[in-house]
Amino acid sequence: MNAAALRIHTVMMNPDQQHYTVNTEYDVVVLRHALRQLGRTLGLSLVQQARITAAISDIARDVLQRQWSIVFTLIAGQIGLRRALDVVCQKPAHYSRPSDHEFETQLGLVSARQLLDDASFSTATGHAVLTLRMWI
Repeated sequence: MNAAALRIHTVMMNPDQQHYTVNTEYDVVVLRHALRQLGRTLGLSLVQQARITAAISDIARDVLQRQWSIVFTLIAGQIGLRRALDVVCQKPAHYSRPSDHEFETQLGLVSARQLLDDASFSTATGHAVLTLRMWI
């Protein structure tokens, strides 16, 4: 299934949640495009679109440089009284690399923390999950 068909399939399953696995530079381009498109749909300003796209691109390229495979899930949702765009990053369940410790300590999150409203790690699901948030 090509990237466009995968995106259409994902959106049809749940329009508020889209999954993208990053293994190649092309995957980063597809992720960036999807993120910008979702941002436009949600009414993010051009500045907000640029900030979230830059932050996620930095993380995705860091993932590629380390030769990891990470699933990025784009989620538009309600958090309390506010709407947010979350990008949740986690390794596929069947992958051993990176370890949870590597994932949490080796990703360069400096720019993401400066560009986004929130960046946090959690292990509540039994493995490391990075959640990046921009308020809408």
